[in-house]
Amino acid sequence: MSESARNPDVECHRNAVLRVIEAMRCRLEEPFSLRGMARVALLSPFHFNRTFRRLTGIPPVQFLYALRLEMAQKLLLSTDRQVLDVCYEVGYGSPGTFTRRFTELVGVSPSRLRLLQRVRPSPDAAEPHANGASLVRCAGQVSGRVSAPADFQGTIYVGLFPEKIPQRRPVACAVVKTPGEFRIDGPPDGEYSLFAMGICDSMECTESPLRAGPGSISIVNGCVEGASDLILRPYAPLDPPILCSIPALAQQAASTRAVLDCNPAGAQGS
Repeated sequence: MSESARNPDVECHRNAVLRVIEAMRCRLEEPFSLRGMARVALLSPFHFNRTFRRLTGIPPVQFLYALRLEMAQKLLLSTDRQVLDVCYEVGYGSPGTFTRRFTELVGVSPSRLRLLQRVRPSPDAAEPHANGASLVRCAGQVSGRVSAPADFQGTIYVGLFPEKIPQRRPVACAVVKTPGEFRIDGPPDGEYSLFAMGICDSMECTESPLRAGPGSISIVNGCVEGASDLILRPYAPLDPPILCSIPALAQQAASTRAVLDCNPAGAQGS
């Protein structure tokens, strides 16, 4: 018997949260306070906030901001609209605030995103030790396996993020050409969420990638703890948007790989 069948409140709360997310998507340009969201959910603000965080992993206001920037990315990549027009369409009243927030959470400026997207990320930047080679687990190194649907053909990006949402530039990342083993070198001590994003070769720039995570990773004095195996799946309605720029992620992974190749001793954690 499913959890929702055993406890009708579970399904009721899920439907309430989905109702609010749909309202957010339909009214991105409108101000949406926590109290207003709670009214849509038919819950008290306190109960709604707690329920939303439990089901999505992040607060409702953060989810709204992420939806706005997700739509901004789609408009920037699929239309010729000016950044100013996109800013107002997704609910920002100040172009400066929009550009600053976009750059902070996506990892690149709106104009830079358009420039990077002109060249599709190359899988040739992939981790050379991934997919078949033996991985030697070193201090401060996160390794694991990422699985995908049998018909998946594309590139997989794996990153460590400081929050429970794939936004900003990750603290460390890797790119793999096919499902299998991955290795992320050089992450500093800290508490992280591990995400993977799968970009199909035939995928349009505005489509949602396959995703996996978050996995909880803890690194203390170079010792890694946590589950690092990931399974790619399609986007689900309760998933927070992926904000980090995939082209910027590929660029970061390639840059990190180049540094490690120039310093193999550092790559081994010595």
